[in-house]
Amino acid sequence: MLTLLGLALRDLRQQRAFSLFFIANLALGLGGSLLLDSLQGSVSRTLTARSQALLGADIRVASPHALSADETARIDAAAAAPDSSGGANGSGSSSSSGVETSDLVQLYSMVSGSGRARLVELRGIDRHFPLYGGLVLANGGVAGDAVRDGLERGDAWADPSLLEQLGVHVGDAIRIGTGTFRIADTLVRDTGLSVRAASLAPRLYVAGSLLAATGLLDTGSRVEHQHLVALEDGARADGGASAAAARMRSALHDARVRIISHEEAVSEISGGYSRVTGYLGLVSLVALALAGVASAYLFHAFLRRRVADLAILMSLGARRRYAQALLMTEVGVLASIAAVVAIVAVMLALPAAAWLLADLLPAELALGVGVRDAAVALAVALSVGPVSCLPLLARLATLRVADLFQEQAHLALRSRPRDVLWTLPAVALLFVLAAERVGNPRHGAWFAAVLLVAFGAAAGAGRVLLPFVAAASVRARLSIRLALRQLSPHRRASRTAFVALTMTALLLGLPPQLRSILTQQLIPPGKETTPSLFLFDIQPEQTGPLRAHLAAAGTDWQRLAPMVRARLLSINGETVRAEDAPAGDAAAQKPSGGFRSGENPGARRYNLTYEADLHTTEKIVAGAPFDGTWSVESNSLPQISLEKEFARRLGLALGDRLRFDVQGVEVEGRVVNLREVDWTSLQPNFFVSFQPGVLEAAPTVFLASIPALDGAARERLQASIVEKFPNISMIDVTRGVERALGLLTQLRWAVAATAWTALAVGLMLVFAIARDEADERRWDINLMKVLGARHGLLRTSIAMEFATLGAVAALAGCTIGIGACAVLARSVLDVDWHPAWLPLMAVAIVLPLIAAVTARVAMGRVLRERPLLTLG
Repeated sequence: MLTLLGLALRDLRQQRAFSLFFIANLALGLGGSLLLDSLQGSVSRTLTARSQALLGADIRVASPHALSADETARIDAAAAAPDSSGGANGSGSSSSSGVETSDLVQLYSMVSGSGRARLVELRGIDRHFPLYGGLVLANGGVAGDAVRDGLERGDAWADPSLLEQLGVHVGDAIRIGTGTFRIADTLVRDTGLSVRAASLAPRLYVAGSLLAATGLLDTGSRVEHQHLVALEDGARADGGASAAAARMRSALHDARVRIISHEEAVSEISGGYSRVTGYLGLVSLVALALAGVASAYLFHAFLRRRVADLAILMSLGARRRYAQALLMTEVGVLASIAAVVAIVAVMLALPAAAWLLADLLPAELALGVGVRDAAVALAVALSVGPVSCLPLLARLATLRVADLFQEQAHLALRSRPRDVLWTLPAVALLFVLAAERVGNPRHGAWFAAVLLVAFGAAAGAGRVLLPFVAAASVRARLSIRLALRQLSPHRRASRTAFVALTMTALLLGLPPQLRSILTQQLIPPGKETTPSLFLFDIQPEQTGPLRAHLAAAGTDWQRLAPMVRARLLSINGETVRAEDAPAGDAAAQKPSGGFRSGENPGARRYNLTYEADLHTTEKIVAGAPFDGTWSVESNSLPQISLEKEFARRLGLALGDRLRFDVQGVEVEGRVVNLREVDWTSLQPNFFVSFQPGVLEAAPTVFLASIPALDGAARERLQASIVEKFPNISMIDVTRGVERALGLLTQLRWAVAATAWTALAVGLMLVFAIARDEADERRWDINLMKVLGARHGLLRTSIAMEFATLGAVAALAGCTIGIGACAVLARSVLDVDWHPAWLPLMAVAIVLPLIAAVTARVAMGRVLRERPLLTLG
């Protein structure tokens, strides 16, 4: 083994150019995936290390109603270890069970100041919050008893962004509901995840004892009561906080109450990051696949130069398997070095990447490449490198050593039909890597299949387009004929370079097209119908006065929709258990239909509505409209309408019966139609709609949308609504769309960065191909010099050759990209999308120029040679 390794290292030292190209190529291909893995690993490590501080406790109990003393006692007793003997272990108040507790009230509400109004996440806290970590203030430091006394006197602590939005300063007064508070300080560090993109509104802290005086708790606002628990050491040791949370859920048996441990909370957040980085990682997988193609080409050129050496080695008694093992060892050594180079490069690039994605990452992120991420990068390198070279290693079986002793014989490795079987491990590896990236074998298989089709389409386009290009040079000037005669689709170099450049053009053109599609989702053509404000928590008795207020302001609502909160009990008579619910899908409302419910799947709470007529954003795609207004005398089940994708996710169909718990009253209905909803309208829309006559007596709040207003009018209207209707909360849709577009820009740059990595891999392959071609054409080039060809003619022909190759590849790549985006926009998202032509034109212009310059640099050494020395 040591002898084999020694021979491999000696050979690689003699083939420095091949070694350096192979390492750089594979390191670039690995870099994108490793960078995303390192960011995700950094997030996971940060969350795990600070999980208790992020939650502010070991366990959080969240309820839409205030917990009774009996309920609190039961869950606190269940939180304690079975053998608990009492005692306290935290900084909060101690319950009778010995655990430490803290209580807070959280709701979304409007605050006003300096003539402006903004939505905030309002938190009313007690003196013990948080049980872990601490609130750090800009002026007061860690919030201790002295500054907490200020909260009891009417002080408030605000996120700095709120001061900027309201145009106020520390010391100014703000209005919350019917109460007035003074901004005493700003928050530097808070509990929870400090991610700007994850926050619906800036956070504001007040004393929980003063929150009732604002009147917000008595007017139907959606309030969440939180009971935080810090466990004793014994309870932590007895299965951890997750086990204690499970005991608490069993003790309470209330699906409306969500109980979650700090480990479970971190797992949810990390899962969200994993999905984002996973799908971004699929784009980086294209660069890795290109690196595999480039590795195969580089190894082919290396092997072609080594054929004679290998034949001599075998003539001296070495077996073919030994020669294959030697080559595989060399590839393994290079792949290992490439992994190390990629790890070092990613460590240097991580701060820049974190800055680029600042709005999507925690502010407290501890950056670094984890041991697991480094090990995965090494494993991928040791897989991609050798697997890419397997089909060529198999050809060693065709090497005839006897040809060494024949004067006219030409040593070569011949291809055989069965060699295609050696590409199957590469295909299998692609499927495995794609599935691992997204954590979903089905999605990964689809992506791998699409990627293989794209590679096949690129190769097919080369076979079709390159002959036409070569034929077009028959009557062209000499430099063009010299250039284009080399573009034969039967030449390995032309085919490989064309595929690489086509895939590079595809990746470079995709980010702006995807952003165009997503922008179309957020700002559809009927932009004038997009609301500027979204109002919620409107009480039934406020609808008339609110409309009059809007009329006085010169506007009206676009849609007023009733909303009733309910919990799904059964489907077709079968009770729905907590474990049946699909995480995140069933209980969630679209952004335009109110907030996500925020409960765990077992809570299964929904926002229902009741309206006789369809809104302009809806249309029935299956079934029949409601049959008038339901009445008890009809002796029939009330009718239900479902959004079609929601029905598909839950496996529901026409005729199915659903039973809901509506504020303690059970209501059963039958599905009579499925609706298609235009969620891009940002209007109040719902997954579940009941026939009129069923829910009108239930506790109801209303949602409303306000049409487009200019900035000044929007500010005035928000402030006036808060002044007259303090319980009504608003989302500034215009600002939200602008913010979403900003986040899309960050995601676009993340995708574009992986595309530029692919460009680097593709150009490195073009450079290697041009350099290899220069060696093969050395005799011809120098002979042409002797015959009178000028250096300018040769340089022009080489630049023209690769520029044409780049131009045709750019045309093919952009065409494939447009086709893929058209299918996504029209068939999947149902958006009337038009390509962003300017970025495509930039790719079509820049890629040929870069390819030409790269080839000129690669062939410069041969072009500068003195021909008589070479030919002599």
